[in-house]
Amino acid sequence: MRDNFEDEPSNSIFHYTSRQTVIELILPYMRLRTNPLTHSNDPRETGKFSFGALNPNYKDIQEQIETNNQASDLIKKGVNILCFSKDYKLDEVWWDGYNLPRMWATYGRKHQGACLEIDLTKFKLENEPFFQGSDVILGDINYSNQIDHDWLNFNRINEIGFENYLEEFRRKNSSAFFLCKHRDWESEHEWRIVHFSDNHKQVFLSIRDSLKQVIVGSEFPKESLKILYNLVGNKISQVQYANDRLCAFRFKNEFLETL
Repeated sequence: MRDNFEDEPSNSIFHYTSRQTVIELILPYMRLRTNPLTHSNDPRETGKFSFGALNPNYKDIQEQIETNNQASDLIKKGVNILCFSKDYKLDEVWWDGYNLPRMWATYGRKHQGACLEIDLTKFKLENEPFFQGSDVILGDINYSNQIDHDWLNFNRINEIGFENYLEEFRRKNSSAFFLCKHRDWESEHEWRIVHFSDNHKQVFLSIRDSLKQVIVGSEFPKESLKILYNLVGNKISQVQYANDRLCAFRFKNEFLETL
């Protein structure tokens, strides 16, 4: 187990989830599922994008609102995401991506859930056909209170049609739309997979080869540890506060075998 304090980031990504989800939906099948962008907890992503316009021909404010909302819906149509945290640099040292109390409180359901540590290189390899697709983008989230993207160009809309234009517009501005969030979320240190699906189909990605360990929260119910042990063996640690930081302590085999 690596220390929290390092001079470089690890190759791990971290997925926080609830106890029920990790036990019932993830580990029995050793896979993670993408989810619609509109299921995000960010109101910018669940609500409507807002666009400026070049050469518009709106009749009134209501038409402007309707066009904006229609454009937003089409740009988000079929967009699914899968979110992780990564190691982060603080005071010139690197901290592990499981060392995020806010994530444990929110996504780890008040420290009763779990965090999956996944080897990113192996994760990409075992899902290689998916990652090689042209309908996938991935990367670190850029946190800013000023998110810049192009304005809707009505000359171009009139030239190629509204839906064709918006597909072109989405591709050109995809990082601004899907890899940017308000600065208030930056403590999540998010790395994200974005998948564009014509039929809204969610995708399952294997973690069978890439799962390094399951880190359970400090309030994870003891009675659920046996279920985890039956699913992943001794790849189980638990976070505890030590010296004002979270540390992951691996359970001893002798303890797990007596559950």
